[in-house]
Amino acid sequence: MNWSKLQTGIVIWVDVDPEVIITRINGTDRPLLQTENPLQTLKNILDDRRSRYEQADVHITVTETMTEQETVNAVCRAVHEFIDKNPPAWQKAKAKAQSEGLDWVK
Repeated sequence: MNWSKLQTGIVIWVDVDPEVIITRINGTDRPLLQTENPLQTLKNILDDRRSRYEQADVHITVTETMTEQETVNAVCRAVHEFIDKNPPAWQKAKAKAQSEGLDWVK
């Protein structure tokens, strides 16, 4: 994983239990999971990467019962909330300029 590249944008951790992942990817050919025990391999990968994942800007926990659409909605909602709480620097500068009476700033 190229963490430095990820840090140039909003990083989202879509957190799904390994058992749910195994069920959902059944029948696919995932190269890293071509092992004797794919579930254990997936758990090991998660354990190895957890400290990085925990640094994500947005954390979405996906449950077994969530549909794809519900997952997408949760991600969109969380990203909007993150942006609202962490506006880009230009928005902060614009708001500051306007609060200081620079009415030409639109």
